[in-house]
Amino acid sequence: TRRLALAIGIVGLLNIQFIVDKDDNVFVIEVNPRASRSVPFLSKSTGCSLVDIAVKAMLGQSLKDQGITEMILPDRSWWYVKTPAFSFAKLTGMDTYLSPEMKSTGEAIGYDRSLNRALYKSLQASGIKMKPYGTVMVTLADEDKEEALPYIRRFYDLGFNIEATIGTAEFLKSMAYAHVSAARSVKEVMRSFRLSVQDLSAMSSIPGLCSRASIMKTALRSASVRHRMA
Repeated sequence: TRRLALAIGIVGLLNIQFIVDKDDNVFVIEVNPRASRSVPFLSKSTGCSLVDIAVKAMLGQSLKDQGITEMILPDRSWWYVKTPAFSFAKLTGMDTYLSPEMKSTGEAIGYDRSLNRALYKSLQASGIKMKPYGTVMVTLADEDKEEALPYIRRFYDLGFNIEATIGTAEFLKSMAYAHVSAARSVKEVMRSFRLSVQDLSAMSSIPGLCSRASIMKTALRSASVRHRMA
């Protein structure tokens, strides 16, 4: 970050978007000479007014002149969590599948002395209503089943029922997930899930969907249907 800022010659705030691959290699997507939505979040969480500092720098007052000589942030005992807010819930039929492109339309902040409570507050503020009970429907591509196991286990340990499509259910049962109900077909799951979504406010039967599609076109089309219905 420092090398990029100095090489480009930016004075003030800049926004850098990085991407990290599965081997922890870091790549730069883009660098923008402007502020981003992270600035107010960082200012609030650190207690440092980044905008004031940046504006003074742009007007010719160096960091040294402002009394800033090293990066030592105040010791704060609070956790701050930023969660993206999406418009999927407002637009019926939208595919909720995420990709590198920016799809969020806003952000929410949650803070607390506990990380779990801070995360919960942030999710609630962003419009994601978390339910402490119900059924989580799981359908996973073969290449993602192993990686998803710890997350499914956490839902199970929290008391959620696990319902899965046939292939995923067979895998989970082979991994000692005995209490997994398998749907007889994907279409049956879709019909069941559509009903539960339409009546969600009254039934609250399936509060969660864990879906990860294969790169195959047929699988992506099927996943797109699930995402739109969720």
